[in-house]
Amino acid sequence: MWGGSGNDHYYFNGQGFDRINDGVTNTGAARTDGAFDTEDVLYVSYAANDLGLNRIGNDLVIFSNADAVDNILNSSVVIENFFLGSHYVVEVVATSSGAGPAYDLTGLLAA
Repeated sequence: MWGGSGNDHYYFNGQGFDRINDGVTNTGAARTDGAFDTEDVLYVSYAANDLGLNRIGNDLVIFSNADAVDNILNSSVVIENFFLGSHYVVEVVATSSGAGPAYDLTGLLAA
């Protein structure tokens, strides 16, 4: 999924393997504009207490903790180049039902 400029909303239903790259335009070219999104949101179908996060290189992988328990990754969403910052950052992850809190992912950049 490509976001491009402007604040984007992504939806992951917890099935399959999706990738988000917010640092490219709708044609797939790298974004070079000076404007940075500040309210990109990823909605996931996982319960708030079931979110797992892992860093692999510059990517942020979001998955169900149930996958961590059984050591079999059945589904995930990868935010490509998240840890490069700037255009690649999706700022918030929230449950799609709105039943749980939203998590500010920008704090991970300081880690």
